[in-house]
Amino acid sequence: MKRALVILLIAQISLGVLYSFATPVFEASDEVWHFPVVREIAANQRLPVQDISAEQPWAQEGSQPPLYYLTAAGLTAWIDTADYEQVALHNPFPKIGVPGATDNVNLVAHPAGQSPAQGGTVLAVYLIRWLSILLGTATVYLTWQLATRVAPGRPQVALLAAALVAFNPMILFINASVNNDNLLMLLATLALLLLHEDVESDVRGMRWRATIVLGIVLGAAALTKVSGLVLLPIAALAITLEALRTRDWRTWLGRGLLLLALVVAISGWWYVRNLMLYGEATGMERMVAIAGARPAGFGLADLRAEWKSFWYSFWGLFGAFNVLAGSWFYTLMGALSLIGAAGLLLAIARLIRNRTLPQLWRTHALLATFLVLTALGLLRWTSMTPASQGRLMFSGIAAIALYLAIGLLAWFPRRWQIWFSRGSSVALALVAAIVPFTVLLPAYRPAPPIAALPEDAVVLNHTCGDGIVLVGYRLNDDTTPAGQPLDVTLYWKTTQSQAANLDLSINAYGYNEENVAKLDTWPGNGLRPTTFWQPDALYADRSLIATDPVAATPTTLKLGIGWNTDLLDPTISSPVTCYVDGQPTDALFLDGGAFVSPMTAPATGPVQAQLQHGIELLGNSVERSDGRLEVGLDWTTTEAIPGDYTVFVHLFDAAGNKIAQGDGPPRDGYWPTSHWRPGEPVSSTHTLLLPPDLPAGQYTLGAGMYDPVTGQRLFAYDAAGNELRDWMIILQSAISF
Repeated sequence: MKRALVILLIAQISLGVLYSFATPVFEASDEVWHFPVVREIAANQRLPVQDISAEQPWAQEGSQPPLYYLTAAGLTAWIDTADYEQVALHNPFPKIGVPGATDNVNLVAHPAGQSPAQGGTVLAVYLIRWLSILLGTATVYLTWQLATRVAPGRPQVALLAAALVAFNPMILFINASVNNDNLLMLLATLALLLLHEDVESDVRGMRWRATIVLGIVLGAAALTKVSGLVLLPIAALAITLEALRTRDWRTWLGRGLLLLALVVAISGWWYVRNLMLYGEATGMERMVAIAGARPAGFGLADLRAEWKSFWYSFWGLFGAFNVLAGSWFYTLMGALSLIGAAGLLLAIARLIRNRTLPQLWRTHALLATFLVLTALGLLRWTSMTPASQGRLMFSGIAAIALYLAIGLLAWFPRRWQIWFSRGSSVALALVAAIVPFTVLLPAYRPAPPIAALPEDAVVLNHTCGDGIVLVGYRLNDDTTPAGQPLDVTLYWKTTQSQAANLDLSINAYGYNEENVAKLDTWPGNGLRPTTFWQPDALYADRSLIATDPVAATPTTLKLGIGWNTDLLDPTISSPVTCYVDGQPTDALFLDGGAFVSPMTAPATGPVQAQLQHGIELLGNSVERSDGRLEVGLDWTTTEAIPGDYTVFVHLFDAAGNKIAQGDGPPRDGYWPTSHWRPGEPVSSTHTLLLPPDLPAGQYTLGAGMYDPVTGQRLFAYDAAGNELRDWMIILQSAISF
């Protein structure tokens, strides 16, 4: 079994290195803020001081205890990171915390060929990542050791528990990054192992060596992350259980004081510093002020909506909490977890049925209490600031993996368990190996230049700024249902190198110029800023732009394309001038296709009248106000309409004289009849201006359609199919004024 462990550790290290190269610099969870803490220590020999009135490169992570950062700074202090500002070129439009975002998943810009071989900041980041991988390897080994002791004589439990830690893609992702969770996972697992040995030991008395080692580990954990303090009550419980067994309360007091003294000596200065700087020992209030607090009135009941993202981020929600794996991955991990949880309940039920306590029940009490306190601490923290992330439970990953392994194996006879353990370990490793190639690499890789404009693209030649050319565009779907993304590809090139990173703005305007979709971005969905463009290379820039699900429909869309120097700072921003046929403009306007409501069922209701080409009038309304008539017409069609027709609405007096009219295309031209879909309801309003001296009397209101080119009216019929006089539908025959 030790040979299997060695193979497992080698595989874990190899996968960690793979994840480190698959994830661009500063794209791992919070790495873009963790590294500046390391740099501040290494370059300026000082710890960050949090200032909520100023934007600082480490953001909320400057509130974290410093042990991990001090270690990383010692490893990289010899590296010149003067290029940090160039490497950490922030994307101004990141979709942070938007799982499944289709654009701007990247936090920073990534030039081609970025690697540790270039030295500087990139090398420093990779060295810390590789250190973190080794910390993760130690965590896996200690998990195996803990499981070996908690489940003696069951090596299959230890192997599977170690594999569940080693090959969890989210743990691999975090381990292959600059993140203090890596050190906390190691220290927490080591502390649990030491506490197990302590609480199950037959040796009585002070146990000086064991107590000192445990105190050092607890102090280091408290100096790594505030959540490391959760280990202190677990240690108190351990020595209390020992005192209850031996009735030696003097030793209990002595060991407790020694542990407390070691923790205070190692980490106390940090909490005193916080108290002096911020007026609070943990610095959490300052951290919340920077990270952003929950709105007033937010409670635990509101967290139910965040369970899914919490669950996903335990197994694999990558990047800035915005890169999802495939649905197959979450289905597989969900099944694994449910089977394991059910199996654990089954094992507990067997113990209850046999009326026996588990072996090493004191250890189980410690592990269970630690998991409960960690979960409660996370609940409190996420109720203060949005932090519903499963990875924040990783300090207890050894215990979680142990119990999940016990639950999974509970379903099998003892003779099959070793084969299931080995097979599951291999399967977990294979799944973990797939993720970098199918999830991480595609998320941060911009599409390569193309050789030529596709044949189905609309050819354009609009120039913007200093040599940026919109060569063409293509609507990948001619019709966009409201609430579904607008799918458009813009084809760009530049005739010269660009000196600045310009912001691209894409807007879609619908009925009455309503803005129904908007995307502000760097090109390439944030991955290819204009300074990265190569002269004469042709780039296909595809965007999926969210649309307003409650916007007015149906309507045609007009795309507005514009460049700007800085969309996020209007005080210094200015539009980039574009040229269409030699004429300057701030934006390029293109046909955006049709924008419709998702039809769940065709329009129904009694038909009042019919026109040619299957056009049906289902209803009408008339309102009079301020010298005008507002006439609403509700249409549908049973077939595609071959042309664009104009609606006429006329008002006649008793002698048949036309008094007022309101002719125009349906929906003010935003939804011409050639776009109508069979069964789709179309509502259109037409305004008739009434003469100011209109005499009192009875008037008739009629409507219909005609060809705007020839003036020929469409044939009109009543509901029974009888042809109507003058091919006009009588809406109301006796309107009184």
